[in-house]
Amino acid sequence: MDVGGGPGRYSIELAKRGYNVVLLDLVPEMLRIARKKAKQAGVLRRVNQFVEGSIVDLSAFPNERFDAVLCLGGALNHLLKAEQRQRAARELVRVTKGEAPMFVSVISRIGLLRNMLVEFPHEMQYAKHHWEVGDYIPGLHGRGFTAAHWFLPEELTELFEKEGVKTLEMAGLEGLSSHHEKETNRLYKDKEKWRMWVEILLETCTHPSVVGNAEHFLLVGRKHG
Repeated sequence: MDVGGGPGRYSIELAKRGYNVVLLDLVPEMLRIARKKAKQAGVLRRVNQFVEGSIVDLSAFPNERFDAVLCLGGALNHLLKAEQRQRAARELVRVTKGEAPMFVSVISRIGLLRNMLVEFPHEMQYAKHHWEVGDYIPGLHGRGFTAAHWFLPEELTELFEKEGVKTLEMAGLEGLSSHHEKETNRLYKDKEKWRMWVEILLETCTHPSVVGNAEHFLLVGRKHG
């Protein structure tokens, strides 16, 4: 199951690799785009359900329905109340089979602060609030993003460990390339240097000092049977 999968990037890639996928998203237009893209990619028979729904209520699905569950791209960030985030985690775990893997990524609180320095210095007066509380409310704490809650790594692991998920790995998704998009893309022109950099990214992305500093980080976990 691909929860909060939007226009289907992950669902389509998984379908190409032979998996059967159910895609759930809150926005009907995203589901329409995902269906169109899945058809264009020739995998519509494998992305076999496009479900409109919320991450906090997966009651349309029975317990232990899925062999693996993904919640990528920061869907959890858009739940502003702690009880909503815990309920979402509980629902994700509930529909996952025992001993099955789970993959959850969120926007990093520390990564956000670094991004403010680079892209939003005019909103620096809100930086202390973002660090201490982690919540962002447009109009009250700036105007650059939709309402969101920014995560610390330990906050995400605790959220799922409370629901019986064992953390297998944490990774900073952009790794050492976080906040250096132009420089990273420029390096791609030199294939040998690019190869070396990718190796370094993969070797360092799970280091604790890198995880929290990345713009997004990923939890890989396994539900206890």
